[in-house]
Amino acid sequence: MKKGLTQAVVAQRSGVSRPNLSAIEQGARDLTVQTLRRIASTLGVTPGALVDGVSPDVVNPQKKLDRYAIDRIARIASGQVLKASSTEQRIARDLASVMKSKTRNIAEKKNLRNIRSENTAIFSLKTEIGPALFGHLIRRVEKNLRNHYE
Repeated sequence: MKKGLTQAVVAQRSGVSRPNLSAIEQGARDLTVQTLRRIASTLGVTPGALVDGVSPDVVNPQKKLDRYAIDRIARIASGQVLKASSTEQRIARDLASVMKSKTRNIAEKKNLRNIRSENTAIFSLKTEIGPALFGHLIRRVEKNLRNHYE
């Protein structure tokens, strides 16, 4: 956690069991508003900061990516093999995961684990690079994929 507190300390101070806190962090367990408030209070942030993933003490949490990095990320997420930084590779991998679930046959039944995994990837990307850049990258990958299959 960014506040420098361990899970054990947050669990103890918030009254949430450590296994439950771990499951919440991993997206394996939903939480009540009451539990969200207790965790937020323990961390000294608003519940909205936890939900949005944007800490109020961080001026600009989003990564700055130049147009070349954005292009590499979109191309890697589209399936091309390119040389890129580890951060770019990770963003491209998460983006590819989101795109895969987005293009999955709608009739296919999604299980809860897939939905949580998809939501975690989207949340992580939007937090790291910002919602505007996230949307831009999604559109770039879709365009790359369309061009590839036409």
